[in-house]
Amino acid sequence: MTLAYFVTLPDDEQISLLLSKVEEIKTGQSVYSYPIELWKAGNHQTFEEWIYNTYLDDENSFGDQRLESFVETMLIKRNQLMADRIIEFLSSEDENHFFVIAGAAHFFGEKILLKF
Repeated sequence: MTLAYFVTLPDDEQISLLLSKVEEIKTGQSVYSYPIELWKAGNHQTFEEWIYNTYLDDENSFGDQRLESFVETMLIKRNQLMADRIIEFLSSEDENHFFVIAGAAHFFGEKILLKF
């Protein structure tokens, strides 16, 4: 599902994201190392601030470019789709059990997964 959304981003944003990933591979430094450590340590306040500053702030940067449609496409639209699918599963008359996983960024900001 992520790749299907990624290809809808403007070309310059796709290129910027891919170049940032190439740089991570070259240096061995993941942009996610810091937030993973915050999450593991249970530092929720600083973790939430990192999410906000990285993805949700009006002046955020990711790969040295503002990626407006990244937030709209990869977080907000996916949140809506995931919420719709979860509601569909839970509304079914099947007696199945469901286990839902979503990344941490989907639980911060105004249009979080749980609000849909």
